[in-house]
Formats: sequence, C-alpha cells, structure tokens
Amino acid sequence: MAIYEVVFRPQGLVVYYDDRTVVRGTHQRINGVLTLTGFTSTQLVELQTFFANADTSSKNADPRLGLASVQTATTATTALSVAAGATIGDGIVPSAAGNDLGSLVLPFDVPSFWNIRKSAIQAVATTTLTTDLHLTTTFKEHHAYAFRFILHIDTGAAAEGIKVSYAGTFENMDMYSSIRIISHAATPVITMGVMDDLGQTVGQTIADAGSATVEIEGAVDVGSGGTFSLQWAKNASTGATSTSMRRNSLLMIENIKQS
Repeated sequence: MAIYEVVFRPQGLVVYYDDRTVVRGTHQRINGVLTLTGFTSTQLVELQTFFANADTSSKNADPRLGLASVQTATTATTALSVAAGATIGDGIVPSAAGNDLGSLVLPFDVPSFWNIRKSAIQAVATTTLTTDLHLTTTFKEHHAYAFRFILHIDTGAAAEGIKVSYAGTFENMDMYSSIRIISHAATPVITMGVMDDLGQTVGQTIADAGSATVEIEGAVDVGSGGTFSLQWAKNASTGATSTSMRRNSLLMIENIKQS
C-alpha cells in the first residue's frame, strides 16, 4: 500500500492510498513551516517519503507547495528513531524524547503568494534611479513568478513626474511586464510601456504638481536566484521639491512554477 495523492483543504489534509484507503489529519503552516498532525507514526513516515519523491509519485503533491527537499531520518535503524531536539531540516521531529513521534515538519522553499507593503513614505529629489527601501524580494532559482506593483505617487512640482525600473541580482531567463502611469490631473494622462529586463525604464513627466498611480503587472522565469527590487525617481527635475511614494504602496508576488 502506497500513497497515491495528498490533498490540502482548509479543513484538513486528506491522504489517499492506492488501495482506496483514505486517512485524514490536520495541517498548519506558520513562518514557512508546514506541520502535519493527527497521523500515526507509520503514516507520517509514508507522508515524508511521498513529499521527498513527489515528482516520481503516481500523482504529484500539490505543485503550489514549493517544498524544499525533504530529508529522511538518518539516526539509528528506523525512520522513527530520531533524537530528541531534532530540527526542521531533519524532516521528522519527535514531540518528546526518544521515539515518540508527534508530527512531521517540512520546510517550505517559498510560499505560493505573498505581499510586501511599503511601510513608510520615501522621497527622491533627483532623476537618478533609487532602489526602493521596502519593495524588494528574493527569487529562487528555476522558479517562475507573477508580480504586480500598485504605487501611490506624490509629485512635489509641476513638470517632474515619475519613472520606474527594476534592479536585482537574479538571472532573468524571460520577463515581460506592462506599466501604466496615471496622473490625477484635471485632465488625466495615461502613459503605458513595457519592461522586459532589469535597468529599463518607463516614465511620465506630469504637467501639474499632484498625485499619480503606477500599476505594473508582469511575470518572470528565473535562472539563478537573487534579489528583485523596484527602482524609481523623478522623470524630470526642475530643481524644486522631491517626488514621494506613499506608505501602503504594494508589491504582490505569486510563485507560479517550482523547479
């Protein structure tokens, strides 16, 4: 008897075996760690084996998990003989000393979806691109991501505006993103553009001092992993005041493919 499929549901975890046996337990995910409870010791070892070999199972585990490689226990003669105080990297963690196996703890490679909120106002006084202090993340190697920025801008003077760009250390295998800059003047102006690599820019010189919204939607295939950050600055400068990005501007990322 072997596990055929594992289904994560809000109300619990359902495990299907190839002999039509169905077992249910609970799952909890906190701070990047998935903990499975409510299973027997034998079932927990079977689950660990399933996740460690999900790519070759008859039916894969949920691909959105983004599970890192799951290590098997290496101490003593059985998978249950795990020393007390084992860590997440050991895969199986006992609930007490000796062989009292209480739960299976699996490290997550990356979450499926996460948001990054700009927690404070930031001002830029020049046309030199500046890396945002908050809207940055890290991409894992051989993953693909969809991303979206919603940026709330205040221009300090007329004829200055806003421009945006990307910076980072990851290897860009394939990127496409569309940018919309919408000025909130009496007669709004919409500037649209495309960026498909780091260092490219799209900007708008806004006729009036006021506010604007920048919306960016894109996706990227990552080779080697690294950082990904928003850069921005004035699109033009009259030597007057700064252009600012408001608190609660947002970066949203979804992990759409694991290696």
